[in-house]
Amino acid sequence: MFNKYIKQSQKLIDEGRSFVIAVVINYKSPISGKPGDRAIVTGDGELWGWVAGGCSQSIVVEEALKMIRITPEPDNLDDKIMKRKMTCHSGGTLDVYLEPVRPKTQIVILGKSAIAQSLKTLSKALDYEVLTEPDDNAISQSSNIYMVVATQGDGDEAALERALQANPSYLGFVASRKKADAVKEILLSQGVSKKQLSKIKAPAGLDIKARSPEEIALSILAEIVMSVREQHVEDPVEKLPEQAIDPICGMKVTVDNAKYLFEHQDTVYYFCCEGCRTAFEREPEKYLVRS
Repeated sequence: MFNKYIKQSQKLIDEGRSFVIAVVINYKSPISGKPGDRAIVTGDGELWGWVAGGCSQSIVVEEALKMIRITPEPDNLDDKIMKRKMTCHSGGTLDVYLEPVRPKTQIVILGKSAIAQSLKTLSKALDYEVLTEPDDNAISQSSNIYMVVATQGDGDEAALERALQANPSYLGFVASRKKADAVKEILLSQGVSKKQLSKIKAPAGLDIKARSPEEIALSILAEIVMSVREQHVEDPVEKLPEQAIDPICGMKVTVDNAKYLFEHQDTVYYFCCEGCRTAFEREPEKYLVRS
């Protein structure tokens, strides 16, 4: 199982996708999760692996990026730990550690100029994944792509059009503002939209009064680092799936893959288990009044 877990992690990294590793580190019976059990939560909220039953798993997905403790008595726990109430009737306590994993930031450099070479050297020193004049298939389709066009007159328009097609988080163009405006006019006449052209940052780099190729490369890399940090403020979990509240136990249930549901008076209710659904079917009004 551990080998499968490693392979799944590597697969997501190769695809340029962010995810969260969840590992059970402690438990108190009765609960099905045991220390060492682990799972991967992908950016769309999918859970791959095992960290105990449905009650715990839905909370693990919801609380990605945090150390959490799931227990029937949350008020009795250390304040330094994120606490969530265990709503399953079985009870028990579970400690889960969650750690976000992001693929390496990919810097794609188009051009063979001195600035391009300096940027390549500096980017590798910061342990970024660097591609120069790559085949399109080598460019990841993720939010971790940062592109720089440093062709400096050698096919500027074609390089920019190619870069725009990759839809990077950052696209810097090494050119003066006057030249950049002229190139944008050419691209506009060739069918590139104004919205796409607005994504081009030109001149590329922060204004540090750079003059040499090395200094210009440094200013560009500094701007990329700033952009990377702003991008990564967001939780790697892109969007959690729609959830509903189990009217019996109060647990959150993922709507898309819910196994237990019941329609009452034109409203669909979702449940964590067969027991909750059966109880609701017998006396729906009792639980609706309580909720």
